Parts: sequence; C-alpha cells; structure tokens
Amino acid sequence: MIKYKLTAQDMTTYTKSCKWKIGKEKTKLNQKTQFRLCSSDVFHFYDNPELAVLLNSIHANIQKPKLFKVSCNEVIHDGLKGGATNMTLLKELPLPVFTLNQKVYFGILCAREVCKSKKWLLWADNWIKNIDRSSAATYAANAAANVAATAAAYTAADAADAVANAVAADAVANAVANAAAYAAAAYTAAAYPAANVDVINKFRHQLKTIIKKVKAFKG
Repeated sequence: MIKYKLTAQDMTTYTKSCKWKIGKEKTKLNQKTQFRLCSSDVFHFYDNPELAVLLNSIHANIQKPKLFKVSCNEVIHDGLKGGATNMTLLKELPLPVFTLNQKVYFGILCAREVCKSKKWLLWADNWIKNIDRSSAATYAANAAANVAATAAAYTAADAADAVANAVAADAVANAVANAAAYAAAAYTAAAYPAANVDVINKFRHQLKTIIKKVKAFKG
C-alpha cells in the first residue's frame, strides 16, 4: 500500500539509528503477532502527507523534516499513524504548508467531533466564521468547555482550549500546531476507548474529510 513518512534532513529516523535510502526496502525481522507504535517494533507512517505535517509536532517532532511517499504493509494503526514491518521509500515529496488559521481550524474540527459543550461549540462556530476571535470570548469559551464537557470529551475540549489560548495569546505557529495536533489525539482517545478496528477505520475516514475542509479553509 502507499503511505507517507517523515525523516530528518539526513534521512534518518528513530533517534538517528535508522538510515533510509530511496528504493531500498527495510524489514523488521521479528516474529511478533502484536506490535506497538512508538517503538522499534515497526516503521511509522501516515495515511496522507497532510497528517504527517500536522501531527509531527506531537509525534517524532522532526525539525525541518523531509516527506516521502512509501510502499509498505500495515500491522497496526491507532487512527492517527500506522506501523509497518516492511517499507520502501519511493520518492521525496514537497511538504504541505498550512497557515496558522488552518492549523487552528484543524484542531477545532477534531475537537468538535467529541466536545458537546454548547458554549464551546458556539465559540467554535464564531471563530470559524470570523465573527469573534477576541481573547475575552476565547477565555470565556475555555472556561465553559472545561466545566460543561462530558467526561468522554474532556480531553478533546481541553486540547481545543489550548488551540484557543494559543490564538488569544498570539502564540507562535508551533504552539498552535501542537494544540491542534493534541486535539486530534484527544479526539482519537475519546472516539474509541477500546482498540476496535472498525471504529478506527471510521475515524481514519473522518480525518480525510477534516483534512479536505482544512485545505479549503480561507478564514
């Protein structure tokens, strides 16, 4: 299958211990039946180039990454990224570029999937429509979200607050990218507390829809 991977400028990953070369396959020689992400069990990948960029800050956090189209199998996936036991880099691709507001929009859309606070949702709608992005409205929405969010959606609301706070404070783009990515991660945790393949696949499909909206967002 075709997936996407980030490497450092010197084409290394995983604490510089894994060196990649275009066209040369790498294989994990273990015989495991269960695999762990964020470990040496697998080679990591993303379903699309956009997620690779948007989630980099809370995953490998590669500085000035390179993006590659890869051919690989899939042995594990958590909804945000996947793991493979064989992988070949096919070609380098340009990195997708997102504006600050697109990163915020990404975080809001993810959090909206699980956050049920009416006041927070009103703030989110007003932010998207550029009706009110003031710090006062932001912090009021934050407080409402923290109080009113359900237990299942609390982490998503909290991550969305981080997005809002970063904007209100005129924070650097990296801070907003982190908050938006954490919102996606919180959405994952709230959307499926148990590892259910069908639910994970539904979530992966929904993320594709969110990415399309983010790319089209001009606000």
